[in-house]
Amino acid sequence: MERKVPVLAGLTEESSQEERATAAFETIYKIRNVTVSTVDRDLPASRVFDMALLEDGNIYFCTATGKPAYKQLQKRPYIVITT
Repeated sequence: MERKVPVLAGLTEESSQEERATAAFETIYKIRNVTVSTVDRDLPASRVFDMALLEDGNIYFCTATGKPAYKQLQKRPYIVITT
């Protein structure tokens, strides 16, 4: 029996990583404000970010250098995005 692969946002199992990243960003960009979580002293810290740009497979957003989020990202450059 042939396995049917569901198509989500026009993607299939054969879609490239770039196609997947573009589809994900387009969804995020429509929502605009998403919850981004970082780590602060081994505890999660969440705040709302405005997603700005997808370029070369990277998602860009802005935060001020004096903000706790900036300092947390400098220390541990990992995030979780929830839409």
